Amino acid sequence: MPRTGLLERIRARANAGNVAAITSSLVALVVYTRTVLPGVSYGDWGDAQLNLYRLGILHPTGYPLYSLLGKAFTSIPIGEVAWRANLFSGVAAAAAVGVAVLILLRLGVRPVIAAGAGLALAFTGTLWQEATFAEMNSLHLLLVALLLHRALVWRAERRTRDLLL
Repeated sequence: MPRTGLLERIRARANAGNVAAITSSLVALVVYTRTVLPGVSYGDWGDAQLNLYRLGILHPTGYPLYSLLGKAFTSIPIGEVAWRANLFSGVAAAAAVGVAVLILLRLGVRPVIAAGAGLALAFTGTLWQEATFAEMNSLHLLLVALLLHRALVWRAERRTRDLLL
């Protein structure tokens, strides 16, 4: 009987953690969507907006994953192409906030505190700026956060698939 109580507590904590991560991501996404650069920009930002849509090469490295995902995102028929390219950064940053909350939960932080820390990350000046215009840094942050999360999952559960991911 005590074992059932333990499983229920683990499920309740996991559910609270998922709610904290999703809520943090959605709040960040709403704010990023409301504050995203509304149109065409200049310099590297304008270059990124155009090249995502055309599948051009951004800089000498080309950022191929960013370019391919950005092309798919700019194909969604909502708003202008420049706005969609800018919003892509916001979506990636909001997802990174959610993954950061999941990382904190894996490290034993309570869900409410993890959500607060995730929102604090979301609204730091640096991440907020990166989330509101077309730039690859938000996607890089998301990929690093996913890598750290998967490493923590592997450390806890030792499944080969987590290591392969």
